Amino acid sequence: MTKTDDIAGAEPVLRHGWYWAEADGALVHTRHWPPRFDISAEGTFPRVSSRKLAVAIRQDLWRKMKRLRGFSPVVTITHNDEFFSVRIGGRVGKAAVPESVQTMLEDLLTSPTHRAAWRKWAGRGGAA
Repeated sequence: MTKTDDIAGAEPVLRHGWYWAEADGALVHTRHWPPRFDISAEGTFPRVSSRKLAVAIRQDLWRKMKRLRGFSPVVTITHNDEFFSVRIGGRVGKAAVPESVQTMLEDLLTSPTHRAAWRKWAGRGGAA
C-alpha cells in the first residue's frame, strides 16, 4: 500500500463526492482522502485538459473495476513540459486482489480505443 507522494501538503477540495487536489504540478482525483494505491499502472499522455482527462479515465477505471470488492479509484496526473504522467489504480480495502487486476489496469491505460476517446474529450477546451 502506498500513498501518493505527488501532492504532499495539498488541501483537497470535495466536489460532487470526489476529491480534487493540486500541488507542485500534480493533480489528484479520488473518491477517498487521503488517496492510496494498493494497485496501480502508469503511462504517459500528450498535454490536454488534466481535469477532463482525470474524469474520463476515472469513469472508465470504475467501469472496469466496479466488481472488485472495496475498490475506490484514484487518478494522478503529473505535468511535465511535453506530456502528462498518469497513474491509475486505487484502494482495494481488505479484499484479496486477483492477479488479473494488474493486467486489467495496464490494458485499460494502453487501450488505443480508450486513449483516443480520452484525448478527444480532454482536448476540448485546451490544456489546463
